[in-house]
Amino acid sequence: MFNPVAPATGGTAAGAAGLNRKKGFGVGTGRVPCYTQPVPLRIRTRPEDDKAIVVALNGHLILDNGTMLHDEVRSLIEGGAKRVLVDLAGVDFIDSHGIGQMVACETTARNRKSEVCFVGLRPKIFKVMEMTGMPSVLKFDTDLQTALGKLGGA
Repeated sequence: MFNPVAPATGGTAAGAAGLNRKKGFGVGTGRVPCYTQPVPLRIRTRPEDDKAIVVALNGHLILDNGTMLHDEVRSLIEGGAKRVLVDLAGVDFIDSHGIGQMVACETTARNRKSEVCFVGLRPKIFKVMEMTGMPSVLKFDTDLQTALGKLGGA
């Protein structure tokens, strides 16, 4: 029988809740930890060569962070920004709420005749995007420099 928690926890419900930690799991071991605490989301915003505003995220993009990402992007767009690049290179975990925040950013941008592009996703995060069909809804690019180059002189 397939048990999705088996590789990380030995397959017990207590292990899935982080109550049955096994020795040798965790950071630096190359093995999946049984439980990790959410990493607070930090947001840094900066202009980039008069082409776009970069919003760099670091941490987990999850429910615990509320609407921080969308609030920041909405504020920039309402302030006149036409192009916003959201740099997700520092995001190592995302949940469905985080994906919802990304969609909300796209909707706000589209309604205000602006653009938002998500760049620098780690492979495991982009895999989640592919599994949920987000490349047909959101704009993605490999990294910040590539995205800026595509903006050209616009």
